[in-house]
Amino acid sequence: MSISRIGPAEKLLTVHLILDGKETQSHAADRLGINRASIQQWICIYKSDGEDAFHASKNKHYPKELKEQAVLDYLGGRGSL
Repeated sequence: MSISRIGPAEKLLTVHLILDGKETQSHAADRLGINRASIQQWICIYKSDGEDAFHASKNKHYPKELKEQAVLDYLGGRGSL
């Protein structure tokens, strides 16, 4: 099974099983037919984004006002280095 075929619900279930100590990363990777590094990445994503980690689109959408403020900050020399 390729990574692209593993749905958000399966990813979330797998992460929960691992974090609850009910399955190892190696066993989950074998069960899903993927690399253990992918499992580790899912765990990192889950820890940073929470329950919605696998349901969100890959492209984040920011409000127009935030984008405009970022441009003004950059043009005013207040952008990060």
